[in-house]
Amino acid sequence: MKRSLRLGIAVVALALIAAACGGGDNLAEAIINSQTDGANVDISNNGQNISFQDDEGNNVTINTDNEGNVTVESEGGDQQISFGTNAEIPAEFPLPIAPGGTVAFSMSTPEGATYTIRYPRDSFDQIAAMYTEFMDATPGEQSVSNGSSDGYKWFNMFITREDGVSLSASLSQSDQETSVSLSSSSS
Repeated sequence: MKRSLRLGIAVVALALIAAACGGGDNLAEAIINSQTDGANVDISNNGQNISFQDDEGNNVTINTDNEGNVTVESEGGDQQISFGTNAEIPAEFPLPIAPGGTVAFSMSTPEGATYTIRYPRDSFDQIAAMYTEFMDATPGEQSVSNGSSDGYKWFNMFITREDGVSLSASLSQSDQETSVSLSSSSS
């Protein structure tokens, strides 16, 4: 993760703590600006939007909502990170998406995208079979690994297509859920 995005996430945490303690947006801005090298932080009146410039001079905006969702966007919309239940996977994403999941994390850049989706625990085998079928039907360099230990299962699939696009699907099953991490990147 780029230094500027890590700074942005730290900025959100500090700003929300300062605002929650009754200091208001101006106090939070002053604290953050004093601890960074010219970040020039601007916090909205409702405390849900924070803007600053990263160390490369790009404008970064962090948006939060009342449901706990966080979105980080950099200048020009070329990079976006979302945490929470409002994250979405675009229809043109090159891997199949099993129905019935909740997107918990999304990140997209011009080079690719990564998503994490949570499913009910018992959906692991069906989703692993779907990605095995997808891999078998997709030409390119492929590798797969899977296994289980103490009642937990994992599945990892990697494909580098003939057009240079790399795809991966990683599944893990815990006591509570099946978690699926998907990524696509261009070389």
